Amino acid sequence: MLHGRSDRIVKIEEKRLSLVELEQRLMSEPWIDDAHALVITHHRDVVAAVVVLSSQGLEQEAIQGRNRLVRQLRKALEQWFEAVVLPRKWLFVNTMPLTSQGKINQPLLKSLLDFDNRKLPQALTLELTPEGVRLGLKVPEDLLYFPDHFPSYPILPGVVQLAWVEHFGKLFFVIDKPFSQLEVVKFTQVIQPGDELTLALDWKAASGKLYFNFSSERGTHSSGRMVYEGKE
Repeated sequence: MLHGRSDRIVKIEEKRLSLVELEQRLMSEPWIDDAHALVITHHRDVVAAVVVLSSQGLEQEAIQGRNRLVRQLRKALEQWFEAVVLPRKWLFVNTMPLTSQGKINQPLLKSLLDFDNRKLPQALTLELTPEGVRLGLKVPEDLLYFPDHFPSYPILPGVVQLAWVEHFGKLFFVIDKPFSQLEVVKFTQVIQPGDELTLALDWKAASGKLYFNFSSERGTHSSGRMVYEGKE
């Protein structure tokens, strides 16, 4: 039986790359405890890196910011790999998301990294907790929804925020029905192009309620809960 190449060799713009070697090189850096590399196929194939930062890496991120840390990681990889195969997409996680079989959840990671930036935010970080999920998101400046809402002062419509909540809720939790109603929804601060947000999602399966909160350094932007059909 053929099981594919165990060394996970891929081709990126005619250049061969071992995803295993890339992961090993990343994990040799003191800032990284764990790493997983994958290929995102969209208009063209690009390499994505999902990394668990070490305590030293978290400290560096807090001091210098995510973008500078990513640039330094790419610079460190340049001594081993050609520029065309270096990761172009990065996701920082607190732990590797796993399937019920204990394998890395590839479909989830691909859904987070291969997104339509005209309709969805960019996922920067993922924190899995016993209570739920915390996503670090960046709002693209060229969303479809900004020109009409409003041209001189673009803000993210509340209905789009709710659509994002449902999109990510169904990625992480077993929700197979449309929501039937909203409860205590509040929009307290506007969200604008380029904003970096934290989306907190907590799923209460017993009551069929998805609690959400969009926040940033400025405080809470919106919050509430979605109630799904078929629950008391």
